[in-house]
Amino acid sequence: MKLLLAASELYPFAKVGGLADAVASLADALAERGHEVYTILPEYGFINTEGVFWKMENFTITSIEKRENLLHLFVKHPIFERKGIYGEDGKDYPDNFERFTFFSRAVVETAIKLDVDVLHLNDWHTAFASLYRKVKFMGKPPVLYTIHNLAYQGWYEPSMASKTGLEQKDFEPYLEKGMINFMKIGILTADLINTVSPTYAKEIQTPEYGEGLHEYLRSRKEDLYGILNGIDMDVWKPDFGNDPFKGKKEAKEKLQMELNLEKRDVPLFGIVSRLAEQKGIDILLGCIKRFLSMDVQFVLLGTGDPKYHQEFEKIGKEFPRKTSINLRFDAELALDIYRGSDFFLMPSRFEPCGLGQMIALVNGTIPVVRKTGGLADTVMDFNPETGEGNGFVFEEYTPEALLKAIKRAVDVFQDKENLKKLVERGLTSDFSWNVSAGRYEELYRKLSGTS
Repeated sequence: MKLLLAASELYPFAKVGGLADAVASLADALAERGHEVYTILPEYGFINTEGVFWKMENFTITSIEKRENLLHLFVKHPIFERKGIYGEDGKDYPDNFERFTFFSRAVVETAIKLDVDVLHLNDWHTAFASLYRKVKFMGKPPVLYTIHNLAYQGWYEPSMASKTGLEQKDFEPYLEKGMINFMKIGILTADLINTVSPTYAKEIQTPEYGEGLHEYLRSRKEDLYGILNGIDMDVWKPDFGNDPFKGKKEAKEKLQMELNLEKRDVPLFGIVSRLAEQKGIDILLGCIKRFLSMDVQFVLLGTGDPKYHQEFEKIGKEFPRKTSINLRFDAELALDIYRGSDFFLMPSRFEPCGLGQMIALVNGTIPVVRKTGGLADTVMDFNPETGEGNGFVFEEYTPEALLKAIKRAVDVFQDKENLKKLVERGLTSDFSWNVSAGRYEELYRKLSGTS
């Protein structure tokens, strides 16, 4: 199939968050599977392309060839020639409405010229493309719309409609609270919709997780799918040699030495996270002193809300021999934590997909997670009686429920036979993008009518 994937970010050219990695990895995996794949994003001021691919009436398409079957296209226009993607100095650009509707129109015109089988749009920045092709091109090509982050919706005054090449009446059926809402436009005009895990696809149809759009998502439930993101196994899977348990032990000792923790055979819990309420940091702090009263070690890496920084600094001072508190981003240390910890904490309030638990598992580190979103799809609660499961799962969003799960993990740490079973199970996990790409392929076939 001929596929065009559109996004506002794409690794390695332009990245703010996980969207850039997800779209790049999916494009790679689809090309690997033999599809003719194009990606498209704005040519921001910091991107250097290889040459003109096409000259269109109002913009130019430039390109960079990645590999066979995969070509990266860029929309070149003065409106994008700036230092930032969405803004600078913590402020959004005031003309983001014009920038991303212009980009969306360019995406549709490029898709038509390429004659693609499917146009795959990602998040609100590309959602207008779905409405534009519906009004201007009789709904061609078919669109899959992927929701990576439902919280960011793209709200704008309806008077802005005149700047899009469409009329205000074209927007009227999709206004929300009297405003243009691009996320809603994507949800209601795309042919199929997906989000980044099966459980999250169900959760966003409820008031608790739906960010005000749950009723529209529920109205499209027959067309709404959940597909887990993958991880780059080449990057994250360790080479522990012939004896993975020896390799795991060495990784733990390296981490302890690096962070000045005593070299002891006690449960070492790691967390690599944005320090925000979404990530369950409040319930972790709610039980952390009781947790650290056990014979354990705790390593934290992350930045975020200043109030959480202060709390963790206090914890570090109170438990200096048991903890290593690292309030920064450090890619190398993150990898050492994934690799060297015994257990990995993800007590998230909500988690559309979550990559940390997958990275932990393939490194033989056992996740302790709340049953939500992608965590519920990838981590099954361990049952010592049957030996089934690959981690420790709790449901209630309370410090007590988290502490109970931690205690169960500590108990299994003493039971070396079951511990070995869990480590082994993690090390043999497959979260490669090839699996996810196969699921996307099924949706593309459904859209293009090919079998």
